Amino acid sequence: MSDALVAFHFLRPEWLWVLVPAGLMAVLLWQRSGESAGWSRVIDPELLPHLMEGSEGNRTRIPLIVVLLAWIAATIAMAGPTWERTPQPVHKKVDALVVVLDLSLSMYAQDIQPSRVVRARHKIMDILQLRQEGVTGLVAYAGDAHVVSPLTDDTATITNLVPALSPSIMPRLGSSTAGGVKAALDLLATSFIDRGQIILISDAVSDANAKRVAQLMNNSAHSLSVIGVGTTEGSPIPLPDGQFIKDNDGEIVLSSLNDTNLRSLAEANGGLYRTLEAGDGDLESLLQIDPLALDSEMSTTSRQFDQWQDQGYWLALLLIPVLLSAFRSGWLMAVIPFVCVFPSHTVEALEWEDLWLTSDQKAARAYRQGDHETAAKLFQHPEWSAASQYRKGDYSEAAKSYQAMDHARGHYNRGNALARSGDLQAAIAAYDEALKQQPDMGDASFNKELVEKLLEQQEQNQEQQNQEQEQEQEQEQQNQEQQNQEQQNQEQQNQEQQSQEQGQQNQEQQQQDQEQEQQQQEQEQEQEQEQEQEQEQEQEQEQKVSTAEVDPEQLEEDQATEQWLRTVPDDPSGLLRRKFRYESGRRRGEDTGNEEELW
Repeated sequence: MSDALVAFHFLRPEWLWVLVPAGLMAVLLWQRSGESAGWSRVIDPELLPHLMEGSEGNRTRIPLIVVLLAWIAATIAMAGPTWERTPQPVHKKVDALVVVLDLSLSMYAQDIQPSRVVRARHKIMDILQLRQEGVTGLVAYAGDAHVVSPLTDDTATITNLVPALSPSIMPRLGSSTAGGVKAALDLLATSFIDRGQIILISDAVSDANAKRVAQLMNNSAHSLSVIGVGTTEGSPIPLPDGQFIKDNDGEIVLSSLNDTNLRSLAEANGGLYRTLEAGDGDLESLLQIDPLALDSEMSTTSRQFDQWQDQGYWLALLLIPVLLSAFRSGWLMAVIPFVCVFPSHTVEALEWEDLWLTSDQKAARAYRQGDHETAAKLFQHPEWSAASQYRKGDYSEAAKSYQAMDHARGHYNRGNALARSGDLQAAIAAYDEALKQQPDMGDASFNKELVEKLLEQQEQNQEQQNQEQEQEQEQEQQNQEQQNQEQQNQEQQNQEQQSQEQGQQNQEQQQQDQEQEQQQQEQEQEQEQEQEQEQEQEQEQEQKVSTAEVDPEQLEEDQATEQWLRTVPDDPSGLLRRKFRYESGRRRGEDTGNEEELW
């Protein structure tokens, strides 16, 4: 009982202002009673009832007292007294969709611009954007199939992975349509989905793969729809090196859309067939929820709203006999003037929706409408408030909010927020904590593996940058040493030249003392020789300088460094490529159902 008193409050306390008119009514009744008592002092009590208008006295006060009490009860009921909280589970429609993308070499064909694989990626993004509720998964296949993303309601994560999808990341060549469908069925089965939808995006399916798909889909409640990519005229299949795929006879392979087999595949497995279009016309019918789906096909999410239970209806029940009596006696008309006098500015200040919606309910409506900033401010539930912060892109604040939630789901969501904010080490620690509390949480395992690979790639990039910086420093050091060597050589040449000039001058002086008569001629000859010698020295010096500036060994080293830098791969899809290669290596020897062409 003490807990109930502590928790007691009003959901709509503004309605208590309506008690003010009731107080005024009580004052008026008291004054009227006082006036009657004043006449009793001067008039005989036996004559007073016959002289006073409305001499019924106490009987005339009874209806007003009843109205006053009813007014108070109705006001308190409208204020919403409550002291008990009840959890309200959030339900959502079970709508599971798995997109299966063909990444065989034929998807490089350019009969639709810019290419089949690019248009297919755009179509997947359109599908993710049109998804309003439910969970979505993504599978890619070539020679074997790989799960790109498990079933999740976070379509933004899948959208970030779609641009990296290309036939170049697939470890095995081929077109195992049956393998892709099997991987999709496994996703639905492990998520305990009884009724889901598979959308295959491909340009062809062989007869053998169509039979295997029929066997896999037999007695299944899931449907398989197909989006055909390409044209019936077809085109050659270009490779990244600019050449075209050729068959065993050396002829260029011409790949075309096999819409006959694809249409039959969809119709045989309860789905629809559409050719890929630029707009959303091909998706309108494919993404429609089955109108025959029962309301029982709803799932209760792990999220709940703790909603205060309005107890005011108990007071409203007390008003029923009062209203019936007032209607019979005509007293109900007395209430109409008070209703008309109700101040209009109070209604405007309260806002109409405040009378019926709680703060969490208004926040949930803003969340569904995409106004996550408003939702984050209105939500009283901490987990939903954190989810709104995450949706609006405030990942740091979302991580702080999730920090207070010591359960597997809270640590998992905190890991996602930390990964989005760039703190990969902390994100891995959060995923570890989530897996510690719930070891079978597949989403946490997948995201942890993805973040670890991102962290590994960052470390590799950092090491590569460090190596490049070290090479630049070594190169600068070599250039400095070379410049110092050139400067020393130049100084040595100048010294030798000065020594030669000094010796020549001494020789000339000795010859001048011995042969005074021939001094003038010898001086002229020596001047001519000196000029010729200086010209030769200048030419030799220029040749040495040019040779020093263009060092063949240094030039060869620079070219080798530039060529090495050009070979460094810039491949954002490297994580998926390594993941698929690892999975394919573990499946060595398994039957992938791919004994047809490698394209």
